[in-house]
Amino acid sequence: MAGEDRARDGKPRPRAGNTVRLELALIGHLFTIAIKEWGLGLAVNPVLNIRRPSPGAGRNRRLAEAEERRLMALVDDYSIPMMRWIVRTAIETSMRSSEITGLRKGQVELGKRVVRLLETKNTVPRTVPLSKAATELFREALAYFECFGVSIQRVLTDNGKSFHSALFASSCLELGISQKFTRAYRPQTNGKAERFIQSALREWAYGQPYSSSDQRREQLPAWNHFYNWHRPHHGINLKPPVSRLLVPRKNLLTLHS
Repeated sequence: MAGEDRARDGKPRPRAGNTVRLELALIGHLFTIAIKEWGLGLAVNPVLNIRRPSPGAGRNRRLAEAEERRLMALVDDYSIPMMRWIVRTAIETSMRSSEITGLRKGQVELGKRVVRLLETKNTVPRTVPLSKAATELFREALAYFECFGVSIQRVLTDNGKSFHSALFASSCLELGISQKFTRAYRPQTNGKAERFIQSALREWAYGQPYSSSDQRREQLPAWNHFYNWHRPHHGINLKPPVSRLLVPRKNLLTLHS
């Protein structure tokens, strides 16, 4: 178990101590369930007698000033404007990439300078305070999307727990958006969302081989950009969804550069 893993370049590398600890915890839990609930004929969980590697040191390094300048120079030249906000927001708030890319407008409270995260790695909602720099980043991002002329009147969701939460309801009320829920056992009312999920599974999730789930997740923002800006859609005469926005093509090209 404490052997070697293969890196993306195919070269072997020692398995991290924390990886071994997590795998032992999983196996130990399996034995506990098997002994207590399945009647496995063991008196003691054998994993308890295995010596675990010590936990590694926590992450305490921040980008050096020169490193940050080089990174930002590359990010600012990237063709997708969102990349700039994602990277800068990560630096300013220490939020995870999945937390940033999953943000919705209703979760950002610029007046209070906080972001309300509904879904986190440990499944517990949390509030992230925003520095002055982070607040300005969010103001810039919101202004960018407002220039598209998109007006949201209604939001249709399934009946998931998060959509019935008081926070989601109050965010919709604050933004003047009416809530609509799909009827149980009627997938027709959520057809567009299901079609999007099918496309995502076929073209992104399983469209090419990935070496890990992390690598697959890293490719989602790029595919999502391709889907909205470049991918032809049969339902709108082989044009991308962004072409439906009430913005002149010249402005769209400027925004996309």
